[in-house]
Amino acid sequence: MQPETNLTKQYSNVSDSNVMQVDNSKNLFECPIYKKMILSLRDLLNFYFGDSNLCKDKFLKDLLKRGTQVKLSVLLTFNKVKNLLQGMEEAR
Repeated sequence: MQPETNLTKQYSNVSDSNVMQVDNSKNLFECPIYKKMILSLRDLLNFYFGDSNLCKDKFLKDLLKRGTQVKLSVLLTFNKVKNLLQGMEEAR
């Protein structure tokens, strides 16, 4: 079980059934590959912003000292995030 973080608390109501709904009729979780990748992305972000990583990650710590948010454009530069999203594109 993963440690609870602020991100986990904020999105605790997010479940497999209500994430990434498109046009209220199709759910990306119907595709097992997307489901696995989206959940992996969630777990990766939980790790990045978890206490165990933030105490060691100077880059993220410095960004968070400047404000309470990290821009999506910054997260998209992380190699693991890029690789995961590239895998989603290839699965299309």
